Amino acid sequence: MKHIAAAWIEQVLTFDDPQEVQQYLDELDSKKIQYSVIKREMLLLRIRKQYNKNKLLKKG
Repeated sequence: MKHIAAAWIEQVLTFDDPQEVQQYLDELDSKKIQYSVIKREMLLLRIRKQYNKNKLLKKG
């Protein structure tokens, strides 16, 4: 039988304002969604975030 050990979504997001990047991360924190920032620039954010309450691997 198949069991999901870990699952995540990798996203590249662009924002209109640099403050929106932090607001988005704060929203993830408030919802207790696990995430890992891969790259963060002024208006660009590349993250891995938890998918459907599955475990998010810190490395991999």
